[in-house]
Amino acid sequence: MSTMMAALLVIAVLLGQSAPAQSGDGGLSIRGTVADQWKALIPGATIEIRSDPNKPPEKIVTDERGVYVLRGLVPGVYEISTVLPGFERNFQGVDLKAPANVDFVVRLQNVETCACISSSAQPPAPLPMPKDTLRRAKVEQMALRFWQEAIQAKGGNNPQQIDLPQPLLNDLRSLGSDIVPALAPLLQDVNPGVRHSTVLMLGALGPDAREALPYLWPMQGGHGRTAFAQSVDKAIESIGRR
Repeated sequence: MSTMMAALLVIAVLLGQSAPAQSGDGGLSIRGTVADQWKALIPGATIEIRSDPNKPPEKIVTDERGVYVLRGLVPGVYEISTVLPGFERNFQGVDLKAPANVDFVVRLQNVETCACISSSAQPPAPLPMPKDTLRRAKVEQMALRFWQEAIQAKGGNNPQQIDLPQPLLNDLRSLGSDIVPALAPLLQDVNPGVRHSTVLMLGALGPDAREALPYLWPMQGGHGRTAFAQSVDKAIESIGRR
């Protein structure tokens, strides 16, 4: 092997080691760590990732160093969350365009203030979607865009207002009552920030969201006088009781 070829081979190896992490099939990757509030890395924590609220998440477990790597991802918006018994769930939204690093700090769960969904509560029956194929496709598309924005909202678990781009907000309002069957199930989402944003959105729809009231009524009074509980009351008032 010539000296020039050997030099080129060394350079190629070095570049490969310093390049951003990507999966072997050319997809993008997300890597990061999970640590507790005292900065101790946590092995065995479950990481869930999803790009659609209507599909089950993919799961991976942190290694002995508290590190996880999600590989083979396509560009898009993802929700990443931690699942660890005794600790609060932590959610982050990522608009993935290049290999990314997402670290988590999880805190011990405070049962008294946890705005959890009761596992014994039976959710209302699904609301009928629009029968027109094109209208239904539009509704599903707008609901997915709403979820994507909600998981990236700056307000976290307790947004004080609807943090949506104005054009998207206008599109949702233009759909009127047709968007409600696609938004109502998000009131049962595992992400408290998504649930809160959905409450605010339904309240903004006013009387057009009347069909969502059976979803909202059970949420009254179950969270003390938290920001979420106040938003539920305001949404019900805005929609109007039957």
